[in-house]
Amino acid sequence: MEGDHDHQERTSHWSFKIIFKCTSTETTEDQVLVLTTPPQTILAVKEQIEAVFNVPVCSQRLEYESLVMKDADEIGLFHIRSGDTLMVTYKAKAMCDELKIVVDWMQSLYSLMERQTLHTDADDQQAYNTIMFGYQAGIMEDLAYKKFSPWVSPVTQANKLYFLQIGGLEVLMDLYSLILQQTWSELAVEKNIAR
Repeated sequence: MEGDHDHQERTSHWSFKIIFKCTSTETTEDQVLVLTTPPQTILAVKEQIEAVFNVPVCSQRLEYESLVMKDADEIGLFHIRSGDTLMVTYKAKAMCDELKIVVDWMQSLYSLMERQTLHTDADDQQAYNTIMFGYQAGIMEDLAYKKFSPWVSPVTQANKLYFLQIGGLEVLMDLYSLILQQTWSELAVEKNIAR
């Protein structure tokens, strides 16, 4: 009989009642997190919470029956079952989806610049299109003035932590270093400005 129960847990959906406690607004909110497979680690649970509720992994303090759980801990250590209640304490939600777009754009630009030396009109046009996409979308301006400003607000702090968590700073620094190394010919951007 117990083997049948274990088989059912492995094959059916898992769900947790999540009590979110936001320290910056001093509010609580109850939600349900449904997982298609049982998580193996606390980190896996936190990643799902981030994906569904925009609370970055690095900002979550996850508790079960008043025990603070660490990312590397296995679910089995706490005897957690589907339907149990978890408490997530955090300072603020982040703009996760929007920040992923920023980092993806920076990574695309970096990859484009790294794999080619800009010297032909086709290369220049591809670089121009990638740069202009970011410019027209206001990606870097949006990052500076909407995601990271005002500097000390809880949401801004959550955005900065998430940006670091997903490797945004490393990509930004790599991109900056690569830009400094480039010997830029007159790009389509400059050609269009001159016209």
